[in-house]
Amino acid sequence: MRIGIDARPLISESPSGIGNYLINILRYCNNSNSVEFVLYSNEDLRYHLDIVNKFETHVIPGIVGTIWICYYLGRYLHKDHIDVFWGTQHMIPLNTKGIRLILTVHDLALFLNPSWGSTQNVIMQNLFGRLSCRKANKILADSKATAEDVVRIINRKREDIRVITLGGGNLCRLSEERFETINKRYGLLPNNYFLYMGTIEPRKNIINIINAFDTYCSKYKDEMMLVISGGKGWKYKPIFQSIEKSKLKDRIVVTGYVSEEDKILLFSNARAFVFPSNYEGFGFPVLEAMSYGIPVVTSSVSSLPEVGGEYAFYVNEPSDFQEICDQMRRCVQLSQDEREQLSQKEIKWYSTFDWAICAKLTIEELIS
Repeated sequence: MRIGIDARPLISESPSGIGNYLINILRYCNNSNSVEFVLYSNEDLRYHLDIVNKFETHVIPGIVGTIWICYYLGRYLHKDHIDVFWGTQHMIPLNTKGIRLILTVHDLALFLNPSWGSTQNVIMQNLFGRLSCRKANKILADSKATAEDVVRIINRKREDIRVITLGGGNLCRLSEERFETINKRYGLLPNNYFLYMGTIEPRKNIINIINAFDTYCSKYKDEMMLVISGGKGWKYKPIFQSIEKSKLKDRIVVTGYVSEEDKILLFSNARAFVFPSNYEGFGFPVLEAMSYGIPVVTSSVSSLPEVGGEYAFYVNEPSDFQEICDQMRRCVQLSQDEREQLSQKEIKWYSTFDWAICAKLTIEELIS
């Protein structure tokens, strides 16, 4: 059996969550006499080449990625005698016959709210993403919430969808002494800042994090700081304008995309992680924050309660910055004992999200 895989999420050296999702599955994929995995991309792959190089890889230059995979790639799959094709990011070839098609749907954000993406991406998702969901023999969803979205929006039967929960990753720790580097670079003190980590874009509700921070500091006369960390995404300018308008802009630190070491240090020393997103297909940043045992403020929408479990501080209405502020306050008011107990529960919860199990179940679907 030959299994083709859409490897485009591995084009960037600093990929999004989908790239990390794919590489964690590939860690557990092994070629054998009965199964061969073949990676396909329209550009050279650059992420985790130590893993990528284990597999047969075909780079086929072509036009825009969506058109490339939906209408251009199919002829090569037949030529390469592919039996199964796995679409890792919402799209599959639409002009194939005799090839079993497995599709991972991470979220349907742009179906729910077109303002969360560019016009081009919205059109591509609503047209080709919908066609892909309908043509796929099987759909894999990261969460129950995403599976229900596929049933409701695409009208696929629930039995055609399998929920496979993602893994967490390796727990990472650095000594407290290493925090000096963050202190010098950003002027931060341990446990004296709220942290947001993720893409800078409207769907993440960052403007209301800023509003909540302003309200918090005004109401409680607290000297806390706010760290906003991550790369720029879609429509990021209004978010930076909101920072400039803040009366507390001198206490808001924008780091941009950070190194792995800086990320570990920022998470490890934060007073709380604030992630009241408007919608998530899985909500990996919440899980990542819990791996460091810090309190998490997030939304009770989409998949986030599945990831946060009983251990997050939930905001029922993401647009209500006063509610976000109140939950930030609850995190700060935790006693040392309460914080330590919560930390232990979070880390134990985090350990139940296992990439090995995720990969095993995914591979089962590919070879079944």
